Amino acid sequence: MPTSPVFLAALGLFFLSSLAFMGSLGWALVVTLDRITATLRVLDFPGAPAVWALTGVFAVASGLHMASILAANPHVEPRTPHPVVAGVASAILPGWGQILNGSYKRACMFVASLWLIAAIWILASPAVQASLASLRLFIPPEVLLFCSPAVRFTAPAVVWALSIYDAAATAAAGRR
Repeated sequence: MPTSPVFLAALGLFFLSSLAFMGSLGWALVVTLDRITATLRVLDFPGAPAVWALTGVFAVASGLHMASILAANPHVEPRTPHPVVAGVASAILPGWGQILNGSYKRACMFVASLWLIAAIWILASPAVQASLASLRLFIPPEVLLFCSPAVRFTAPAVVWALSIYDAAATAAAGRR
C-alpha cells in the first residue's frame, strides 16, 4: 500500500466522506421512516425492509470506521508515547491511545465494542421500540436482555476503563 502523504490524505478523505454519507443516509431514513413505511404499505410490502436498510447503514458505517482505523498508516513505525499521554488519549476517545501505540487491531476492537454498545442503546430506545412495534416487528427477549439498564450503563464504563488501562500499559511496556 502506498504511503505517500497525498495518498494517505486521499484515503482519509475517502473514509471521512464515506462515514458522512452513511450518517446522512441513516439520518434521512430515520427522519422519513414513517413516510417510507406508509409507501411500502401502499406497495403491499412489509415495513421490515426499511428497518433492514437502517441496520445495513449502521453496519456499513461501523465497518468503514474500523477499516479506516486498520488503514491508519500501518507502515510508519509508531513512536511509543508516554503512558500518561496514551491513557489520556484513550480517556478522551477509546482506541485513540491504542492508535498512538501502533496497536491498530486493539483500537479496532475497542471501537467495535463502542459501535455494539451504540446499537444496544438504539435498540433500548423507547422511540425505536415503538416504531418497531408499529411495524409489527419485535425484538427477541434474548436481545432485550442485553438492552437492560445494567448492561447499557456498565458496558461503556468497562470499555472506557479497559481502553485507558490497555493504552497506558502498552505504552509503558513499549518504553522499556
